[in-house]
Amino acid sequence: MRNLSIRTRLGILVMVAVLAVVVAAVGGWVGLRAIGSTLSDVTQQQMPGLVGLPGSRGPGPGHRGHP
Repeated sequence: MRNLSIRTRLGILVMVAVLAVVVAAVGGWVGLRAIGSTLSDVTQQQMPGLVGLPGSRGPGPGHRGHP
């Protein structure tokens, strides 16, 4: 590495930096796809059960009934 010119060293540094950015971008893309898939599953399978939930809880705190 000592025998390389400054231009070559900077070129290698730029290539390593670009490679690191590409690796981070691919990791983020894979993570977003996984989250999107999970969110889709939750909304399709769990949301129908949650839609009727608020009406089944009964009166809220402080409810004293009809006078």
